[in-house]
Amino acid sequence: MFWQEHSGTAPAWSVQYAAFVFAQDEEQERQARASLAERERELGQKITTKVRRLDRFWRAEDYHQKFRLRHRSEIATALLAHYGGERGFVDSTAAARLNGLVAGYGKTATVVAELDKLEVPRGVLESVSE
Repeated sequence: MFWQEHSGTAPAWSVQYAAFVFAQDEEQERQARASLAERERELGQKITTKVRRLDRFWRAEDYHQKFRLRHRSEIATALLAHYGGERGFVDSTAAARLNGLVAGYGKTATVVAELDKLEVPRGVLESVSE
């Protein structure tokens, strides 16, 4: 699923903006490397996304989270209220999917199909496609 929404072929501007797939254990790492190799074969080009073992994690500041979605203030405001503030908004899978959608990744139809599972407040999705 990851490779359907992420090409991984563009080089990162810097290390802090690089794309990674983090694996929790040896088996996940093996599967991630195999899927990366398969995707490179499918595309016929090198993927710059790196596979690494997750050893520690630093959460980015909230204002860095859901960057594109925050520029659609009517949507961000509705989601912030729905999820009870910054932490709920930042941790929301729905907000992550909508952030990708407003940034031009994915398809509205895909998010519509996930609407109930993602618990997106009614009316928000209509604002995304405007």
